[in-house]
Amino acid sequence: MREKNSCHCDHPAQAKTETVSGERATTLAPHGAERLLTLKIHHMDCPTEEKLIRLSLASLPGIIQLDFDLLNRLLTVHHKMDDTGPVLKKLTEIGMVGQVIAGTDAGTANHIDQRELEPAAFSRKQLILMAIAGTAAFFSEFLAWASGDESSWQVIALACLAILTGGIPTLKKGWIALRHFNLNIYLLMTTAVIGALTIGQWPEAAVVIWLFGVAEMIEAASLDRARHAISSLVVHAPDSAIVLQADQQWQMTPVREIAVGQTLRIRAGERIALDGIVQSGHSSVDQSPITGESMP
Repeated sequence: MREKNSCHCDHPAQAKTETVSGERATTLAPHGAERLLTLKIHHMDCPTEEKLIRLSLASLPGIIQLDFDLLNRLLTVHHKMDDTGPVLKKLTEIGMVGQVIAGTDAGTANHIDQRELEPAAFSRKQLILMAIAGTAAFFSEFLAWASGDESSWQVIALACLAILTGGIPTLKKGWIALRHFNLNIYLLMTTAVIGALTIGQWPEAAVVIWLFGVAEMIEAASLDRARHAISSLVVHAPDSAIVLQADQQWQMTPVREIAVGQTLRIRAGERIALDGIVQSGHSSVDQSPITGESMP
């Protein structure tokens, strides 16, 4: 391995918007110009919810553009509104709670610290409710199979218990989707459950909605792991790099001050601060923290 490598910086070190540890800091425009409102939405995980939010906010006057960061659960609203209260009201109507990131145009909303910790993927209460729902759904199916009667009061009672403990969030989202004429997976699941209940298939309705709830929890846990992995990478990113100056001397420089086109020196064992093109030198780079592969 050569001791020193040179890297031609290809990406700008500064931008109008930066993501740091899962939170986004934004700058405000002067009054009358375009403004930014960045919201943390803890229940925004997938394109289905993104589409629902777009449909809900599209009717508001003054909205210019919506930028979604699903991995970090961030919504950036480009707007020319004097009061951003209607944005938060619209989100509440579709079952979303938007918390305003400190440093953005808050309107009538409250501010939160950018370093606010991410909540767990699911709470202990949710876990207990899903366990009760699964048990009730299993015994409902078992009793229906053992007795041959899927409409007995015992089967119906257990199925209702499973639906009430494990399916209410799905049914609420399905109702919201119906109100906004948005055909999504929650509306389809709600339709399937109602259809099964209509034809007397109580155990099937209970099992289907419980399985969907479990799938939602697994998805939330997977996204939570991805967020933590990316946050750990950001924390370990170097704050400075060795940069070739105009007098041909190498100097340690903060990353934020490095301009596009400058040349960096990467020594053996160091982390690479910015993207670029290798101009000279030979080495190997361990990309496993990004790719997940174990080999350099």
